[in-house]
Amino acid sequence: MKRYRSHKVVEAAKIMGIDRPNDLVITDDNERHRLPLTGLRAEPGWYLVRYADGYLSCSPPKAFEEGYAEIDADGIPLPADTKEALAMALGAHRYFQKYEPHRLNDNSATPPEKLYGAGL
Repeated sequence: MKRYRSHKVVEAAKIMGIDRPNDLVITDDNERHRLPLTGLRAEPGWYLVRYADGYLSCSPPKAFEEGYAEIDADGIPLPADTKEALAMALGAHRYFQKYEPHRLNDNSATPPEKLYGAGL
């Protein structure tokens, strides 16, 4: 088989609970989604995934989290955690220091190292 990398944009929410008699999946955004659970493998901790064409599926967390990164409304990836966000800010600051120093105003910009420490 050939190998493929995902480039799709999907909507997803972590499954918190399943009500099989009523075909309901309860997600971490406090929504209830009705879908036919007969023959569909879904478990709490998995992701309910909605594709652009409206198709719904369930994905185990490891497969989903390795294949997708959360994005904002403009399609820009969000950092996975606070340390990654701070590292991104530090990297951006260093970029401007090196390549576009005229865009940094020394009177108003505090280097990330002073705000968050040099250990990033």
